[in-house]
Amino acid sequence: MCGVRLALGIAAVLALSPAGMRGAAAADYGGGVLRGSSVYELGSPQYVRWGGIYFGGQAGYSQASVDFADATKSLVAFVLRNLAVEIEAAPSEWEVLGKGDQRAPSFGGFIGYNAQWDDVILGLELNYNRSRFTEIDAPLTPIERVVSANGNTYDITITGAASMKITDFGSVRARAGYVMGSFLPYGFVGVALGRANIVRTATASGTETTPQNVVTPFSFTASDERSGAFMWGWAVGGGVDVALGSRAFLRGDLEYLGFAPISDIKASVMTARAAVGVRF
Repeated sequence: MCGVRLALGIAAVLALSPAGMRGAAAADYGGGVLRGSSVYELGSPQYVRWGGIYFGGQAGYSQASVDFADATKSLVAFVLRNLAVEIEAAPSEWEVLGKGDQRAPSFGGFIGYNAQWDDVILGLELNYNRSRFTEIDAPLTPIERVVSANGNTYDITITGAASMKITDFGSVRARAGYVMGSFLPYGFVGVALGRANIVRTATASGTETTPQNVVTPFSFTASDERSGAFMWGWAVGGGVDVALGSRAFLRGDLEYLGFAPISDIKASVMTARAAVGVRF
């Protein structure tokens, strides 16, 4: 009996040992492999599809900044072209007009095309906006100086006026972006286009006094008016598109347009806008 009890005790200890328990588990699960289990495999990366044609509508708030400093120069140079005072003292270079700015809403639309490589987006977009700007008037500071030219003395005053109304503007953008989940942050550069109504006038007046003290008064005025004049320049900015499902998206962006001088007037437009679009 003692021998039997000893054998049973040894068998129980072995069964409860870690090795024994692992063997039992292996036997229960068919040699150590869980039924219904499989090796985990990585799936293919998933990307939000932004490629293809898209379009949408937008509304924004714009600030137009206009520099009129040179607006009177060509006009004054023209009216004084036959006087020695322009050749020697150059009154046409006197800056009598300053800078003006205005803020107003704008609205419009856009259409574009995206090419997509995994998370990288490159595209081209046409963007158009109609503005609510009214005429921006130039601040005026007349300049009066006494100068000498060709032996004569001139007491001359330069004055003038100018205004610009930007009616609409847009850009042709080259875009680059990077997909981050449902978000597409992007930057862009491009060509800026716009139209404006422009009015400017300049007056040069005063007296010419000869060495013999002969005084001759003079007054010359020139003006220039353009309606719907086209402007061009450059565009730069950035923003983010946010996917709403498989087709629709929201947008927020900031755009700066710098225009080349037109009628000797420099203008720029900064716009913050929100938009909604659809892609195909």
